[in-house]
Amino acid sequence: MNKPVESIPEGVRHIHCIGIGGSGMFPLVQILHGRGYTITGSDNNESDIVELERAMGIQVMMGQRAENIRGADLILYSAAIMETNPELIAARESGLPLWERARMLGAVSSWYGDALGVCGTHGKTTTTAMIVQILYAAGLDPSAVIGGKLRAIGGYGRTGQTERFVYEACEFRDTFLSTHPDIALILNIDNDHMEYFHTVENAMKSYTRFARKARTVLYNGSDERTCRAVAEAAGEGRTLLSFGWEDTNDYYPAAIRHLGGLDRRFTLMHRGRPLTEIRLQVPGDHNILNATAAAAGAMLLGATPEQAAEGLAANTDPQLAPLQAMMRNLTPDTVAVKREKGKPVVFITGDSTVKNEDKDDGMWGWGAVANTIFDEKKITIANCAKAGRSTRTYLNEGRWDQVYNSLQPGDFVLLQFGHNDIGPIDNNKMRGTIPGTSDSTHVYRMEKSGDYELVYTFGWYLKKFIQDIREKGATPILLSLTPRNEW
Repeated sequence: MNKPVESIPEGVRHIHCIGIGGSGMFPLVQILHGRGYTITGSDNNESDIVELERAMGIQVMMGQRAENIRGADLILYSAAIMETNPELIAARESGLPLWERARMLGAVSSWYGDALGVCGTHGKTTTTAMIVQILYAAGLDPSAVIGGKLRAIGGYGRTGQTERFVYEACEFRDTFLSTHPDIALILNIDNDHMEYFHTVENAMKSYTRFARKARTVLYNGSDERTCRAVAEAAGEGRTLLSFGWEDTNDYYPAAIRHLGGLDRRFTLMHRGRPLTEIRLQVPGDHNILNATAAAAGAMLLGATPEQAAEGLAANTDPQLAPLQAMMRNLTPDTVAVKREKGKPVVFITGDSTVKNEDKDDGMWGWGAVANTIFDEKKITIANCAKAGRSTRTYLNEGRWDQVYNSLQPGDFVLLQFGHNDIGPIDNNKMRGTIPGTSDSTHVYRMEKSGDYELVYTFGWYLKKFIQDIREKGATPILLSLTPRNEW
């Protein structure tokens, strides 16, 4: 299979980026800067990304004006830029080459002999980051474009000196069809971006087209839609490899153990043969499958099974060392509840709407009178709600881990959040979450501490709680949410 190569026009040395502070633009900036191009750019807002770009020696101008493009040989812009943008208008009038971000990502992917594109409705950023982490820790020096910030590489992307390139391939508006993967990793196909695809069948056709661009396809054999889409791409000497939950797949997890908190371990299998032991310190059983895909993808790019397993453990980032030491020595924290034989525990979680009497402010939540509703001869009540908490802060403070570590099969967990999730994310009380239910994430810099934090959507935190409850054999009960007027 012959792979096309897209070159930046001859003579281009200075690239100006409109919207340079975007998380999608930043990794391309890192790669282009690493290849010796002079980069300038503009944005409307200061951000942690802009700070990182300036630290690289890149000139970033606040506000977008026609004169900002002066001296540039090529203009790079994101799809979010409006047609009325003065820099975009000036670029069109100047006759300079004008490239949208998706075109540049496509060109970059064509420059590498081992380009791995990660696509799918759910889990793209997580899995891409896992693969890059494995390769980087193994000294295999990948180039990368990730949809989130990976601390190990100091950003959202990097420039390596090898033929390995790992990138997040987004299916929105068929953007991924502009790229040139040697290896296509397809995680799953779901009903998303229907305003563009209209039907899931149309989305599947696009995934088939993406798979046909690659010499090797690594796909989720446990996802029926993915299997159907990949089947249409068979032939032309293309290698098809599957990963999934079942042992009928080429790669799959076996002997899965949950050792408390975030600690999950499993044996990575390949066609009936054990390859290595994988240890995860990330929430959710879905990440076991993401890790299986990441390990298989990394091995296709030259990593050994042992390097795949050691990707996180071998990280030398000094900021992670205290966390790793804590995880090794962690004694699980639990809820103080007296269990009685034959009686399940009902754990109540939430904010001030749910909490017990608070003598400091005189506020009461319905949890304080829950014993008048439930028959305590049949169940034990454990009210774990806390005023002022969002799903995010309830998790970050370790309160959810206490509940998780205390769960036993047959228990119940009542979930009622929302009141504080609408608040500010990076200032004031810093407890808000991103609106929505997708897997979207964003790295925020906290105004008070200056620390960076990866924040998820409100729905992501709720889904994590629900998944954790179910994996313990307990029953999650999501109560009506408690939104503020802003929602």
